[in-house]
Amino acid sequence: MKCLYIGDFHKDYSTENYVAYALEQNGVEVIKQQEEYVNDISVIVNILQEAGEIDFALFCKNRVGIDGFKLMEFLQSRGIKTVTWVYDLYFDLPPDRSFRTVFDSNFKADIVFSTDGGHDEQFKEHGYNHKLLRQGIHEPDAHYGTSMPKHPEIVFIGSVVYADRRRLINFLKETYGINFKHYGVGGNKEVRGEELNDVLASAKIVVGDSQPSDNYWSNRLYEITGRGGFLLHPKVDGLEKEFEYHKEIVPYAWGNLGQLKEIIDFYLTHDKEREKIRMAGHLKTKKQYTYTLRVKELLKNTNYGGTDVLPDVDLDLTLVDSEMKENLLNPKYNRQQLQMLAYFLDLQDQSRAFSDLNASQNSDTKPLKDKQALDEAADIIG
Repeated sequence: MKCLYIGDFHKDYSTENYVAYALEQNGVEVIKQQEEYVNDISVIVNILQEAGEIDFALFCKNRVGIDGFKLMEFLQSRGIKTVTWVYDLYFDLPPDRSFRTVFDSNFKADIVFSTDGGHDEQFKEHGYNHKLLRQGIHEPDAHYGTSMPKHPEIVFIGSVVYADRRRLINFLKETYGINFKHYGVGGNKEVRGEELNDVLASAKIVVGDSQPSDNYWSNRLYEITGRGGFLLHPKVDGLEKEFEYHKEIVPYAWGNLGQLKEIIDFYLTHDKEREKIRMAGHLKTKKQYTYTLRVKELLKNTNYGGTDVLPDVDLDLTLVDSEMKENLLNPKYNRQQLQMLAYFLDLQDQSRAFSDLNASQNSDTKPLKDKQALDEAADIIG
């Protein structure tokens, strides 16, 4: 099966690169085409001649150098199914974000996948063949990072893109001072890749945000939980079907900063409760919400099936334990991560795991006595 994927592949962390990887994991041959270089229809003609039969063409934003509508029509006239997967909200936007429109060429695809599950009727009214498809975590990124000493305990990841978010970030700055750090445009530097994993391993709490709209939320949810962050996220209708509240993520009422402060203050001092939720949220995302699995769903909904690269069975926690136990002697693992490990090991294995830890040279962790380790591990398990 072959897919012509037209998007932005310049940056390693672009969503298009994540999706291309997931397509290949599902057995699809991907022909990547940088979108701005499609400045004439002959570019596509040459690709089709060299590639032979193309099963479908996939778009993200369709920011090509020619008329996007004509490009869609050309591909469709050649019998190539056109598919769009967009990630933004397009209905009921506030004035400062109303530049997005459902009348652009993306929505002329044969199938329009989007992360918006709250506006099915509006999509139908416009005559679009819309299907809900959430984003996910890039599989190679779904792991814990390395904790950095003396890092602020509270972080926000993301750009200041509208007034309500600016209000949220200013509140966190004023309330928590140097114990809060904002990464992204308008704050400190943007963090990507392994550096983001390390930030999430270093922070006790990540405050999330999303444009308020029923059954829609930002991919920040999967990025943070998938990389091992403990997440506070606004309540959204439909989100409780994706993550179990107070067990995998912690909700707060959007805009209620007083309630948010109470929740933050509680989890800053309740390590046991926080770390259980952190691990459960991480495992949920790693098990069910990877791009590889999302793309498998995309292929099924485009009648192309997809390779069963990941079995639909319960996650075998012994595999996770083994992976971490093999690295117990690696000094990059901090105490917080080993506490998470202890939660999923029986008491006998905990004794061995912490015994191994005693032999390590982890500068961030003082050597532990077995009895102390067992007592703490038993407390974690509750």
